Amino acid sequence: GAKNSCQQMRQRLVAGGGVASGLFVIDAESGKALCARAAKRPRILASNTKLFTTSAALARFGPEYRIETGLLTDGRIGFDGTLRGSLYLQGAGDPALGVPSFFNRYQGGLGTNLLALTAQLREAGVRAVTGRLYADDTIFDRVRGVADSGYATSPYVGPLSGLAFDAGYRGSIGQGFASDPATLAAAKLARSLSAAGISIRSEVARGVTPDGAQPLAEVSSPTMSRLVEATDVYSNNFFAEMLAKLLGAHFGAGGSTAAGTDVVE
Repeated sequence: GAKNSCQQMRQRLVAGGGVASGLFVIDAESGKALCARAAKRPRILASNTKLFTTSAALARFGPEYRIETGLLTDGRIGFDGTLRGSLYLQGAGDPALGVPSFFNRYQGGLGTNLLALTAQLREAGVRAVTGRLYADDTIFDRVRGVADSGYATSPYVGPLSGLAFDAGYRGSIGQGFASDPATLAAAKLARSLSAAGISIRSEVARGVTPDGAQPLAEVSSPTMSRLVEATDVYSNNFFAEMLAKLLGAHFGAGGSTAAGTDVVE
């Protein structure tokens, strides 16, 4: 029976992956080799490399961990609902951050709704903001791409930002990648605030959240286990690269690909 099963596996492998395909199957308990085909031929790992990143993310963060994107202020809310100060949209490296119209269509509903911050700000009593909205993406470095694109934005992987938005796209996928996801996210939020009756300047900018800034609202990503599942099952390159930088930011020398790779290794 084992011989027939091995033969079936070999036949299915060749039918699906071609004659260059190989396999090596062992019994997980005994370590006994059960089936092999061209098992010693070296091969490029390709998307299997994601398994190292995602297993490290699960081990370091834990399966229930959620990435928190915050909205903070350096000012105070007056009795009239006026926030005298500025707002800071502080990115935390969430690869799923976006709007439902994007992630429901392109990510199977898996996403973190940036616009949920609007209702929370109204609940906090804010009706006007004297300052402006700043986008803080400094949890990651400013290297947007990966090795095969010379670390410039890849034609295949959205720009890697500490304040990512809609997987790096500037609109629908057909419209291409955004030049600066962080300011795009802030601009979307500013328009949402205005539409909800909160007076705020439409012009946004990048800025670093000051020490002592007070949190007003936050949105949480799906659990790490769900982010990992989406990364591995759908071979999501953007999620994988973002998780690598996130590992570097929390457990390595900083939010860079190199630092994240050191953690994974």
